[in-house]
Amino acid sequence: MTADPELGEALARVRAATGTREPDATLLRRLAVEGAEAELEAGRNRRVAAEALFEAMDSAELDLDLDAVDRLNALPASGSGIPRDRRMGLICPVMPYSRVR
Repeated sequence: MTADPELGEALARVRAATGTREPDATLLRRLAVEGAEAELEAGRNRRVAAEALFEAMDSAELDLDLDAVDRLNALPASGSGIPRDRRMGLICPVMPYSRVR
């Protein structure tokens, strides 16, 4: 199906792990569709989690030590390039920065 050795090896690993006998094109299409759905669901879950976190942070019930958060944020970053915010430490990369209050 492909001259790409990495893709061929990945398909072989899937076949070995699952025992599937699907033709290469069918297997590749199925994995692409399922992978896309998994990515979209993960993005939705990250947005829901970020919204819940922001809601909790805005409530009077959350006792958050912002000075401690600032100290943690002052530690060297791992080169992620993700914007920082004193309320959360890292801005969720799937949420627009304008949503951070």
